[in-house]
Amino acid sequence: MKKKKMKKKKMKKKKMKKKKMKKKKMKKKKMKKKKMKKKKMKKKKMKKKKMKKKKMIKGFLYKQMIILMKMKTKKQNNNIIYNTTILLIIMIHIIVRTILGLVTKQNISLPIIL
Repeated sequence: MKKKKMKKKKMKKKKMKKKKMKKKKMKKKKMKKKKMKKKKMKKKKMKKKKMKKKKMIKGFLYKQMIILMKMKTKKQNNNIIYNTTILLIIMIHIIVRTILGLVTKQNISLPIIL
């Protein structure tokens, strides 16, 4: 009788251990999933910020181009050339910055040389 009872107790203990282990594994999996979700959300937010910046830059360049198109008189022709060169420099600067950002994975601001 005693041996049978002891066997039953041992079996119960083993089952409990297995259950506990399963619970631990499930908790770990859930934590991993949560962490992955957080990482994905951060990436999405960063992408949105970058897109906003790009849109703002595009909007600024577009406004500048409209201003340039409005200038038509002869006196302002020289001014138009000057402004277009500035625009070109700004565009090149933005492109270089994005390339550098991609290479080093951080935002490097270069001084705009006019």
